[in-house]
Amino acid sequence: MEPRAINYPALLLEQITLPPYSQNLVEVISQLPNGQNLMFEPSGNFTSKFIFIPNTLFNVQQSKAKILLINAQNRQQTLSKNTRMGTISYDKTLFIHTITTTSTIHHSTQKYIVN
Repeated sequence: MEPRAINYPALLLEQITLPPYSQNLVEVISQLPNGQNLMFEPSGNFTSKFIFIPNTLFNVQQSKAKILLINAQNRQQTLSKNTRMGTISYDKTLFIHTITTTSTIHHSTQKYIVN
């Protein structure tokens, strides 16, 4: 059986220092060159450092996307370049297809003769 979801690691593009009690949009890079409406799920190892990263639905363009990092600590924290931030995935079975049909209605007039 073929897997339903395709997963790619999301790595921090550049080193970042998060100020205390801040939120920052940061760029991540992946092996996936382009994609729309992809799911991002953060790695679980950041909560112990009080860095919160929400699950996100986003687009990848030229292998890059942005995620939100929230530093809930009262001190700055630095994350190194290429830190694995989470996983980008898409479900191969979730495609939306729309089918449009045009119907033509023919009107005809019939006369009945009653004897």
